Amino acid sequence: MKRISCISVFCFVLQHFVNAQPVCDSNTFQSVYWNAGVHDTYVTNMYVSPSFNVYMCGYTNSAVNKSVDAWIMETTARGNVLWSRAIGTPASETINGIKRTSDNGFLIFGGTRVNSKYDEGWLAKTDPEGRVQWSVRLGASWSNIYQVVELADGGYAAAGGLFLDFDGDGAGNVTDIRKSTNIVLRFDKNGNTLWWKSFYWDDLQKLNTVSQLSDGNLLVAGNIFDQTNAYVIKMNLQNGNIIWMNGFEHASVHRFSHATELPDGTIQLVTANKYYYFTADGKYLPGKSIILSSKGVDYDDAKPEQMTSISAGVDIYFANVSPKPVLFAVKNDSAIIWAHTFNQTSAKITSFHGGKVLGKGIFMAAIYQTDNLSDGTKDEQLSYLIKADANGKTLCADTFDISMRTEPLPALPNISHDWVYEGSLNPQFMQVYLEEMQPMRSGDCFTQTCCKDTITQKEDFICEGSDYRLPDGQLVKDTGRYVAAFNTITGCDSIIHTHLGFKKIFNFSLGSDTCLLDNSSVTFNVPPDTSVRYRWQDGSGGYAYTANFPGEYWATATSYCNIARDSVKVFDECRQPVYLPSGFTPNKDGLNDVFRIANINSQHLLNFNVYNRFGQLVFATDDPQKGWDGTFKNNPQPSGAYVYFVRYTDLQHNPHMLKGTVVLIR
Repeated sequence: MKRISCISVFCFVLQHFVNAQPVCDSNTFQSVYWNAGVHDTYVTNMYVSPSFNVYMCGYTNSAVNKSVDAWIMETTARGNVLWSRAIGTPASETINGIKRTSDNGFLIFGGTRVNSKYDEGWLAKTDPEGRVQWSVRLGASWSNIYQVVELADGGYAAAGGLFLDFDGDGAGNVTDIRKSTNIVLRFDKNGNTLWWKSFYWDDLQKLNTVSQLSDGNLLVAGNIFDQTNAYVIKMNLQNGNIIWMNGFEHASVHRFSHATELPDGTIQLVTANKYYYFTADGKYLPGKSIILSSKGVDYDDAKPEQMTSISAGVDIYFANVSPKPVLFAVKNDSAIIWAHTFNQTSAKITSFHGGKVLGKGIFMAAIYQTDNLSDGTKDEQLSYLIKADANGKTLCADTFDISMRTEPLPALPNISHDWVYEGSLNPQFMQVYLEEMQPMRSGDCFTQTCCKDTITQKEDFICEGSDYRLPDGQLVKDTGRYVAAFNTITGCDSIIHTHLGFKKIFNFSLGSDTCLLDNSSVTFNVPPDTSVRYRWQDGSGGYAYTANFPGEYWATATSYCNIARDSVKVFDECRQPVYLPSGFTPNKDGLNDVFRIANINSQHLLNFNVYNRFGQLVFATDDPQKGWDGTFKNNPQPSGAYVYFVRYTDLQHNPHMLKGTVVLIR
């Protein structure tokens, strides 16, 4: 009993020690990211997983094709890069946004120029590591996808726009738009198009948001290009028919806008600095707008974007205003709790492009205009990631003076329109490549808490026909870059990047059996290879071995992937006798049932043929291990004498022929 009690006390003390270790989960940072060897790595949106890993997306220059490619990068919650990948074609691709799917993969969507010098809408589904599983282009220029949603049935719906009549400069830039339409598409989980709609009621319009309502149908919203009017539409999920629509004034529905179905069935549409509300059947309800003001800053056009609430009654917003974008917290829709901009040592943040409130941190993706980085990179737009604490602070955060008020939006009449269905799409699958990028990070403002991250680069090889076990236990079969990420007991990153090359299984041959001619020696040679260690039967090494006596000789070769062995016999005479029996009894008693060459030693058999008394060939082979079983075309042959011919070459490659008879006895 006393011994058990001591063990219990020890376990309690050990558990207390483990629990007492500090955990570094409150670090903040500001970091700039780019890909080595290319110019401009531009972020357009981001996603933060429940485990706090950050996925930034946008576009980068391809090191292979020297064109613009879509780009995805994953970092840990501490900002350390796990992987960075370019996705695209020899033409240009861009990403408007990224969405996580229920299988932990991603949807990326935007435009491609693989089939035209102008953008064409493009949607791709990736696995959790950003490798494309399928991709679809819309088959219409100029078109684009601005928002995608995963549906309850596992499929997807996409919304965007299509230009029907426009001018361009020939370099992919649109100079004038005269007519455009809304587009909505529904896909199954494998990317097959179930239906699409192209429609408009004004000459210039597009859709920028799509969501699924609790009854399964779609809610889409968009606006008119040359006006400030916007609209919201409910569409039938099964066929894309419009159930209802309504319009509203002085709105700009863009890709950060989002529609939410509230518990009472009311629909809330948040777009820029305005909140619009609709009943479940599309009737307009009073809304509100947010007005910002600050000394010395022009906020007339400020359009703050709301992110997830950080606590009850406290919402986080960002606003892209000049001279610096601002992150701020608002309590109960009116009182500013705090507001921050963010200093940088060698460049400036020009705009925020998405954010996420998660746990105790606030993540912000931004564009970073560099003046000069340590590696000489300058005058480029790179990607920037900020992790602030719950109060929006980093080591370089500046408190900013800003105020906010809300004002009711004026009552608007309910609007309906007759839609014109025009414009054609031809969705089709598209092949893309994936390019592993070499990500670079420069810490601008980093708060180190209680530990240090470790990042290890490991070069290794995968052997032909084999698996390779990564540090995290995962088995892989292909070459490439792999990452294994671990958390230390204090919550810091331990990351191992494994770069796998390819090694073939090594084999070699000492040649055919040979002989000593006129008492001379024989020298065996093996392929010279500094990555292989040879060992001969007497323990010696080297790339050659000389045999002076008859016998069997062998060598082993130890390579990275395997140990290979080969042997060879050396005879004292070059011409060895060949023996064949004079008769055989194929009665299946297990004794002398097959007529075969008794021993051909290591000489090379050319052919072994047997003929009956009519000169008919009843058996033929060039395999010295095979023989005649006394049948022809599966029929037993009669007793009697049969003629055989054996042609072979000796160890000096001189030809020989034997002729004789064998008696078949039954």
